[in-house]
Formats: sequence, C-alpha cells, structure tokens
Amino acid sequence: MAGFLIVAPIVLTAALAPWVAPRDPLTMELSDVLAGPSASAWFGTDNLGRDLFSRVVHGARLSLLSSAAAVALGLILGVPVGLLSAYWGGWVDLSLMRVVDVLLSFPTILVAIVVVSILGTGVVNAVLAIGIACIPLYGRLTRSAALSVLPLEFVTAARALGQRDGAIMLRHILPGCVTPIVVQSTVHMATALLTIAGLSFLGLGAQPPSPEWGALVSASRQYVRAAPHLAIFPGLAIMLSVLGLNLLGDGLNDMLNPRLKKL
Repeated sequence: MAGFLIVAPIVLTAALAPWVAPRDPLTMELSDVLAGPSASAWFGTDNLGRDLFSRVVHGARLSLLSSAAAVALGLILGVPVGLLSAYWGGWVDLSLMRVVDVLLSFPTILVAIVVVSILGTGVVNAVLAIGIACIPLYGRLTRSAALSVLPLEFVTAARALGQRDGAIMLRHILPGCVTPIVVQSTVHMATALLTIAGLSFLGLGAQPPSPEWGALVSASRQYVRAAPHLAIFPGLAIMLSVLGLNLLGDGLNDMLNPRLKKL
C-alpha cells in the first residue's frame, strides 16, 4: 500500500502533465533566472528561467514511459527465450542459457552504455539499450518458472492430447509464469528508471532541452552551490519513484506468492 500510495500520484501526475504543469516546460524567462522556490514557481527556475516544477512534471511522463518501454521490450524478447529454453531443453537450453549467462555477467548499465555507444545517443536508443540488457534477466526468470510448471499433469495431458508445442507453451506454461514476471517487472521498472536517468546524466540518453529527470540533474551540476534546488527536486522525484516501485514490487510478491501467504 505504501508503494502504491507513492507510485499512483506520480503516474497520475505524468498522465495529466499538460494540465498539472502551470507553464510550458520549454518556455524561457530570462528575467527570472535561477530563482528559488516561491509561490509563483514552486520548485524555482533554472538557468534559463524555465519553471522547474513544470519540467519535473513533464519529466515524469518521459522517465516513466521510457522505463516502461524498456521493461516491455525486455519482456517481449526475453520471455520467449526462457520458454523455448525450458520447453525444448537439450542443446537449445544449453546454447541459450550460456549466451544469457554471458550477458548476465555484465552490469546492466555497462551493457546499456555499450549499446548506446553503438546506436547513438537519445531516449529511443537508451530504451533499446536497456531493453536489450533486460533480455537475459527475463529469459532466466521465465526458464526457472517454466521448469516448475512443465512436470505438472495438465501439461502432460496437453501433450497426450496432441496439442502443438506453441499452444502448450502459450496456453498452459506461460500462465504459470505470470506471477514472478509481473513482480519482477514492477521491481525492474525502478532499475530501468535509474539506468535511463544515469545514461541521461552521462549525456548518453535524453538530450537538452528534454526535461528527463536524469538530464535535469546533469544540467544542475554547475549550479549546485548557487541554486541547489535544481538538483534537489529532480533527485527527489527519482528517489521517490524508485522507492515506490520497489515497495510496490515487494507488496505484489507478498500478495501473489502462495508460499508467503498465511494459512
């Protein structure tokens, strides 16, 4: 509930960003540069006089959509890898899992930096990079969940009835893997958000004047002493989002995992 109470307002704010933000996030007011928080500008203004509250609100939409897209890409590509590996076994399982093990040996941020360096900077390429880095995680998770479902009687019955392999995987095995995938996706949203913010902070993700949270923190570095609010508010937005998503993921795990339910 705590995670939901943190995440829900952030998601709602992102969805209603054009109506919640009092100003256009790109409108400059050079007469009101680096102003502190006030009644007219709740989070103050940046070095170009842009309203920081409006930029953080619009940045919520960009950051959340980017992290959700990266996780979705990892799911779309990683889940089939895990299903095929568990179902076919043998050399297919061995080959796919060795590739997954190699990719898992590298930190997500490192894989993302390498992919972005190849594809080029930008939000779309950052999403592709993180999505590719997520593939081995979901492949390994889906394989583990599928292996626990494969020996069950309804899967054996489906095989005995002559159902096709694809139908067995989609109709009988995949539904048994949904719970761990949903929980992991919620938690991994936080990791994806942090990674996208990190790439933008390094100049490899969103580019100015985009109000992405990591880019806002990066732009505030040279003004930390004169205008600390430029780093504080985007940083708080990142922190609260990551905290809320992690708490929400833990809560979903407690709710959906039958081993953790009280008798």
